[in-house]
Amino acid sequence: MDYELKRKMVERYRKKNGENKIEKNIEGTEAVIDTITEHSDSTLENDYNDSPQEHINVEPTTPYFYIDYDADAIQHAKNTGYKTLGVDKDGLTKKNINDIITGKLFKFSDTHIIINLWRVLTKSNLTAQSYNCTYVDSKKFKSNLETNIKWGSKTELKKKMTREEREEYSLFRYGVSEMLKKLYEKNVKIFIISNSHYSFVVNILKHYKLYKYIENIFTPSKCGLPHCKISSVVESFKDGHKINKNRMFVCIERYMGRLKQQSRFPLY
Repeated sequence: MDYELKRKMVERYRKKNGENKIEKNIEGTEAVIDTITEHSDSTLENDYNDSPQEHINVEPTTPYFYIDYDADAIQHAKNTGYKTLGVDKDGLTKKNINDIITGKLFKFSDTHIIINLWRVLTKSNLTAQSYNCTYVDSKKFKSNLETNIKWGSKTELKKKMTREEREEYSLFRYGVSEMLKKLYEKNVKIFIISNSHYSFVVNILKHYKLYKYIENIFTPSKCGLPHCKISSVVESFKDGHKINKNRMFVCIERYMGRLKQQSRFPLY
């Protein structure tokens, strides 16, 4: 064992014992080393020669791509370190979808995608139509969805359509189904966020046969702490509030077992 390595060993030993003075001669150094009986020479040498990476918490590239029409949410995602795509309230365009499925916007191999459901993927924002349908009969929900829910604020459009056109009308934008399928086949985890009721979102995705492509859905009831004042703890876990996007990001990070530093994810 060389002299400099011995000096480092002694320095660590004396710091642990509240001693700052280091012997400047080899005899004194070896005398101290002899008192360190917990480790063999080989073990102590390995302690100093291992890779620095094993002691440094190196943060990997953030593997998330966030899509929303809300400019504030997009900025927050950027501040968090996510790659983003901001769209207008007409949602994803054919070009957006093509850029996504061809890999122009992010790498499939190391990226997961977070999407705000309403407007981005759908033709209408159904927040006003949302309700807890956990115990609602599936046939009744389907009938209500086709007759009322899927139209959102587009009731005038519905009146101008024939019966066949109404049946063919989809809540989701053209190309969304194919996009989700392609991403799923590329092993990209897809997270949907919404301020609507969890069961409502699940039932809609199932109706359009899209649920199988989704890794998980996050609503206020899944994460708590909506973006509003709450009157009780119970209230914090109710759906139908405006999403606290910051909290949603935290929940997704926890779900993936990959939390960031707390300073980057303030909960309030």
